[in-house]
Amino acid sequence: MKEAKVITIVSSIILIILIPLGAYYYFASEFIYNILISIITGIVITIITSLCQYFVLKEKIKNNIFNCYFDMYKAIYVSKHKKVLFHYPVLNIYKKLLVFSDELSKNLSEYSSFYPTKKNKQYKKLNPILNPDFDKFNIKNFSKLILPLNSKRFNEIIIPAEKTLEKVLKEINYKKFEKEMVEYEKIYKLLNKKL
Repeated sequence: MKEAKVITIVSSIILIILIPLGAYYYFASEFIYNILISIITGIVITIITSLCQYFVLKEKIKNNIFNCYFDMYKAIYVSKHKKVLFHYPVLNIYKKLLVFSDELSKNLSEYSSFYPTKKNKQYKKLNPILNPDFDKFNIKNFSKLILPLNSKRFNEIIIPAEKTLEKVLKEINYKKFEKEMVEYEKIYKLLNKKL
């Protein structure tokens, strides 16, 4: 994505320089004018191609980030629905959390925009500033979730994280989240009926 952005910017600068030269040589030399028009045509095609590549990659990264958040959300959903007495299974959440942070940071680092990230609304949706309560959300408390009868801690730590993930997913793409969630719930119910 960054490469496509750089190619677009550099090609646009070259195009801006060549257009006045083309206008000058239109009157000065037909031969040089024809060469410049050929070069300008090639640069315009390059700009169009790099912009298309940029927007395709942007959408791909947006989908990858949405999928990272949604996979984490699904892991919490499964744990929430597999409660036995006063215990929620959390091993799947822990495993997903290890993959989640790597995937998310990789995709966010690939994201690039023509605007600075501080002013980019799309980037803010993809990478919101989350302020967890570190008194509750820390390694010590998270490791205690593995112990039996973890219902209270699960409700204090995981349920707020689930609500935050849902909010982020809806901000990224509300319709896609609703559609994917309905499909996932159907599949989850069908699989658990057979078990």
